[in-house]
Amino acid sequence: MGNMVVNHLMSADDICVFSSSISGLQCLPNICGVYSAEHEIAFNSNKTTGVLFAQKSINNLLHQMFF
Repeated sequence: MGNMVVNHLMSADDICVFSSSISGLQCLPNICGVYSAEHEIAFNSNKTTGVLFAQKSINNLLHQMFF
């Protein structure tokens, strides 16, 4: 998409965020948290899930670190 970065998709009351790095991925929910506090919107963390797409060796390492 040229120089445009697309890091989220939204539909009705659902949002999907994605990033090519772990730090970038953590940054996006933080931004959502700030936005929701400023606009009195509640996010349901019980419905939050994560999916990791990576090479098998990287995936195994990240799984050991974070899960």
